[in-house]
Amino acid sequence: MQISRNSLTLLVGAAASALILSACGGGSSSTPSPTAQAVLTVAAASTSLSTGGTTNLSTTGGSGAGLVTYQATGGCTVAGSVLTAPANDASCSVTATKAADGSTYLQATSTNTLTVTVTVPSTTFLTFDEATAPGLTAFGGDVGTIATDPAGGTNKVMKVVKSAGNETWAGVTMSKCSYPADSLPVIPLTATNKKMSLRVYSTVANKVLRLKLENAANGAINVEMDATVTAANTWQTLTFDITQIANNGGAATRTWLATDVLNKATVFPDFGNSAAVTMYVDDLNFIGTSGVAQTCLTAPVTGVPTAAATTPTVASAKALSVYSDAYTAIPGVNLNPGWGQSTAQTQIQVGSNNVLKHANLNYQGFDWANNAIDVSTYTNLHIDLWSADATSVKVFVISAGQDTQSFTVPITASTWVSQDIALSTFSMANKAAVIQVKLESVPFGGTTVYMDNLYFWKP
Repeated sequence: MQISRNSLTLLVGAAASALILSACGGGSSSTPSPTAQAVLTVAAASTSLSTGGTTNLSTTGGSGAGLVTYQATGGCTVAGSVLTAPANDASCSVTATKAADGSTYLQATSTNTLTVTVTVPSTTFLTFDEATAPGLTAFGGDVGTIATDPAGGTNKVMKVVKSAGNETWAGVTMSKCSYPADSLPVIPLTATNKKMSLRVYSTVANKVLRLKLENAANGAINVEMDATVTAANTWQTLTFDITQIANNGGAATRTWLATDVLNKATVFPDFGNSAAVTMYVDDLNFIGTSGVAQTCLTAPVTGVPTAAATTPTVASAKALSVYSDAYTAIPGVNLNPGWGQSTAQTQIQVGSNNVLKHANLNYQGFDWANNAIDVSTYTNLHIDLWSADATSVKVFVISAGQDTQSFTVPITASTWVSQDIALSTFSMANKAAVIQVKLESVPFGGTTVYMDNLYFWKP
């Protein structure tokens, strides 16, 4: 039948095709499977960076032409093959991945994990090796001394002994400035540079050390932070963050403010407990900036002017001077006539300028060898005064006939006050015969008044 012949033909054709494919090797895949890459290792040009520093990353090993990419943890960032350190102290872990190369090589990840140590610049405020030993003020029963390193060597450290039964808040204040008392130079803490560190060696493990920073002149401005010593009889570096404040009885201590001026440091071993423990402390560091200028505050000068009064501008030909470096004095001026008053008058120098100091001022006068001077053509009397404790000074102009006029100069504490008095307002009978100018303190007696530039003048 025709149908059978056709079917047979088809069958023979299919068989023939199979035979041909078999003879040519067909019927199974010849594409190889991708293979693993050679060991891939990541490296860095530098594994020790300062904050914000960068380093170039690279790899060795691997196989094929796949793209290499990098990932970092711990705060570091990667752009291409450049690693940038964070702005705080940290350790970054870096891995590299090399992409698969088509059907030849599989993806590969570095077999090592690269660790980059980030070092934040710091400034040491206390080493306890200073030529002048830091001041130590202990309280609550604790004892603080300068001692040698318990781990050996000649390094000096602070030793704090807390005996059983001492106050739970016992500790030691460390200082190297005399003003204010128990102070340090101001520590420039900010919201970015917010950490301090101490090296600590404790005789007992798992003890809290509290660090309190405060304003030496105002203890209400402070910040308290805790860190734990986790091992005994070995040095550890403890870090204190001013934004992570301590608790007292479950209540948070005072929050640090950006306006705080902190220049006092105190440590409290095993704060909150009264068990015995000895801790050694070394290297109080401010973390964030190196080379911070450390200048102790200077005690304000009380009762003494630190600058001279304003130099007079009146032409010398129009001034009749009793006392002033700017003019030649009236002939015969007597600056200490010896009237029997308790005032002690001395001349001191402020800068390059001489001024008269009237200590314990009751009253103090000036005359010109009992010879009257003519001030009838002068319209004003000028005087400069400075005092830290007088509220005002009365100035008297006295004539030969004992006619007297006075005016009062209000004192602005610790500031030079310049005063001109118009002589035309005086009702003195004889301005042509002035024999004295006298100062009187308000309150009367006990104040110290400095005077300069006492002269008559005319336009």
